[in-house]
Amino acid sequence: QHHQHIPIESEEEETLFSGDFPTLSQVLVAEGLRRVKLNLPESSIEIMERALDADPNDADALLNLAILLSAKGRDGEVLQLVESALRQRPWCPRVLSFAASFFRSRGHF
Repeated sequence: QHHQHIPIESEEEETLFSGDFPTLSQVLVAEGLRRVKLNLPESSIEIMERALDADPNDADALLNLAILLSAKGRDGEVLQLVESALRQRPWCPRVLSFAASFFRSRGHF
């Protein structure tokens, strides 16, 4: 049985799963990003929350949910998500960049 390669957007430009199947959280993150592109932010937030239910340590879900909630002004939740993402991927440029801009915009720098 032949299966297709599934492109998932993540902290890398693109991750291709060639032999392994993506995890549930990765599939949900991809669906959440698809809904962002369709201009469905509330639906995207729900999907990213489901991705975190599936894997609370998914840094892509943490970061994407933080970005979505930041646009809604939900700073308390964003702060928790950013801190979790920084613990998961302290070296990731996307995490560091968002964390820096979030803290700077809130007067923490």
